[in-house]
Amino acid sequence: MLDTFSRCTNCEVLIVDPTTRVIHGARAYCCPNCSEAGEQSGSGSDPHVMDRQETARCARCGTPIVDAVTMEKRGEQVYCCRNCAEASAHQPTAGSRTESKLP
Repeated sequence: MLDTFSRCTNCEVLIVDPTTRVIHGARAYCCPNCSEAGEQSGSGSDPHVMDRQETARCARCGTPIVDAVTMEKRGEQVYCCRNCAEASAHQPTAGSRTESKLP
């Protein structure tokens, strides 16, 4: 049974690496990158929000990578954290499913 802190509030990835998890009240995020993205709604008091358009983004969830400490790179792909990297590694790629052919 999964608890409320098992999935990221921002990208819904299963949190398999709790060392990067950020908990804010009743919300859990897979990493500081998703935490910041999930809690940011407009520029507010952060004058640099709009500057992040050129920031690297997670290959799985698209979250801007603003905290490189949890970032993972696998091949040419960059992920916001190990949770997204692991989820991507276990997702079937297009055409990889075996289709059964009925007579």
